[in-house]
Amino acid sequence: PAHVYLLEDAYCLLRLRREDEHDAVHVVDYAFGTPAGRARLWSFLSTFTGQARSLTLQLPTEDPLLWDVPEFLRPSPHPLQVRIVDVKAALEQLTSPTETTFSLAVRDDFCDWNARTFQVHLHPERIQVEPRPQATAAELTLDVRALAALLCGSLSAEAGASTGAWEGSAAAARALAALGGSRRAFAPEPDYF
Repeated sequence: PAHVYLLEDAYCLLRLRREDEHDAVHVVDYAFGTPAGRARLWSFLSTFTGQARSLTLQLPTEDPLLWDVPEFLRPSPHPLQVRIVDVKAALEQLTSPTETTFSLAVRDDFCDWNARTFQVHLHPERIQVEPRPQATAAELTLDVRALAALLCGSLSAEAGASTGAWEGSAAAARALAALGGSRRAFAPEPDYF
């Protein structure tokens, strides 16, 4: 039998099975309406830890959970491995199809020079990026990994909004995603470290 669980801003439909003398959970369907609903869904599914040996579900290719899963464990590998070590330099070498200005707060656990707030001015001829005081509230806040995924076409602004990969202005997130154009990064043999 299938079991339906209704959470605030989320639901899931799952089946409990017995496989090789162990209990297994198979998520048949799930949905969430907000990033908070998504977090509640993953929190709920984590309650099966210790009760079932495995939990299976299908994730969309843009889901940030796949960033940490080794390529060889995925049914359809995501071929991207990108690291931005200098946000200012990375953005300033690009051009924008539109002109807009916004403030961008970047979280980066490894490069403290990236972990700051920037004033970003996008223009078809040139992009300018200047650090701002940390106390300044930003229009768009994201992790440096989400920024790399947006710039490379691996994460759409819409998927980033629904999964909580960024917070704030949807217009600013779409403007960053447009910097990569229609190109998608591809590495045929990514390494696994």
